[in-house]
Amino acid sequence: MASYEGAPSIRLEGDEKRALALIPEGKLLLSKAQAFTKRADIPTYSMSRRVSEDEYIYVLVAGDQNIIHISAGVVFPDRVLEEPEVPEPSLFPDFLSGMVQNGIMEPREETKPDGSKISYMVIRSWAPTPNCAKIQDISTGLQTSRRLAVPPTLP
Repeated sequence: MASYEGAPSIRLEGDEKRALALIPEGKLLLSKAQAFTKRADIPTYSMSRRVSEDEYIYVLVAGDQNIIHISAGVVFPDRVLEEPEVPEPSLFPDFLSGMVQNGIMEPREETKPDGSKISYMVIRSWAPTPNCAKIQDISTGLQTSRRLAVPPTLP
């Protein structure tokens, strides 16, 4: 019979009958983990043991907590995780995400079709994240951004 300290919290998963039969092995593994924590003078330690292809025992010693988790015959259905759809742009705020290298602002000037000129500032060397580029429908890599050209304010 395994000799361990305290009352363990025993958690069973899957086939209850098979998991109940593994409790003695779980208690033995718990006593080994407790002995290791005493020898090593550490507060937390865990161990696991695979009993068969679909059975395993996991024990955790953490201070006064002693946990035995036994899993037997758990069946996981085949799942295909699909990439979530990107919501319509009007459904979430319009953010830019990326990195600015040497955040230098420089002036630019543009001529409209009617001949008038517009002056504005851009920040150069901005690289959007791949997800930002996809959502904003812009290219990746270093580029200029008019939206990020915000001059600092003095107190």
